[in-house]
Amino acid sequence: MTYTVNEAVNRREQPTPEKAIRVFNAVGTSATPVVSATAALMAVDSSTGMKIPPIYEPHPDDASMVVTSIIPRMLPGGERHWLMECVYTILPLQYPEDADEGGDGGSDEFYSRVNIDYKTDFEDQWRSCGMTLPPKINEPVRGDDIGGQPIDSMGVPTSVGIRKAVLTITEQYADLGINPVIAGMENKRNSSIFMGAEPGKLVYIGGVGTNVNRYTWEVTHRFAWDDWYHLRQVPEREVDGKPKLNTTIYTDAPDGVDVPIGEMAQPVFFVQPYPTTGDFTQLGINLE
Repeated sequence: MTYTVNEAVNRREQPTPEKAIRVFNAVGTSATPVVSATAALMAVDSSTGMKIPPIYEPHPDDASMVVTSIIPRMLPGGERHWLMECVYTILPLQYPEDADEGGDGGSDEFYSRVNIDYKTDFEDQWRSCGMTLPPKINEPVRGDDIGGQPIDSMGVPTSVGIRKAVLTITEQYADLGINPVIAGMENKRNSSIFMGAEPGKLVYIGGVGTNVNRYTWEVTHRFAWDDWYHLRQVPEREVDGKPKLNTTIYTDAPDGVDVPIGEMAQPVFFVQPYPTTGDFTQLGINLE
């Protein structure tokens, strides 16, 4: 991708001692346009490597202030030029619990509350035991049979309990408002290990934000974990919509002789409903 990312230095502002503003340009070309606010946030200058400062990055002139919100604006003339306004504020230095109890200010960091709900979801399956993961988990090839043991009956799937988990993290932010990073992360899978989950096994469902006081927002982030990378089984179908059947599927009998086991759906392949991945560390969640 060919992008130009730079700061409009003449537009730096500091309207109050606790707040500062920096404005950045994210410019593409007709061949590589900047198609969305998320793309602008992720853009890297082709020559200098400059990027839009992420949430919680300190101000270069005052480390007590960090980026707490980013306001994107696409300029007229197509999807080529975005202005990204980064708002820096000083984070409040107390826990809400300490303030309620008349404490002395408490920790100098926001805190995270983590909850994991382990559960079993029942899903329609046509195969079990020994399925083969596709080489490209983000883009499985339609029609490649996944193997495994057929468990359907004449193409009718069997409801099978699948191990799942829902991860909930409640985090505090200063002066959050509408955050394009959080909004742009929805329906993406983790691109790297996050909370112990292997890349691709977590999907960011979304977050709910609540303004708890003048300076603080509390956001509850929700993630879904799936040991099979959220892949879904889909049988090949005939023109009438019914699964395509194959009578030549065999299994090993006790005496070692392969025998037909009846008409089963074949081929059965994987589809990936969440093909895009994202860096969940950009959500600004404090895991330390």
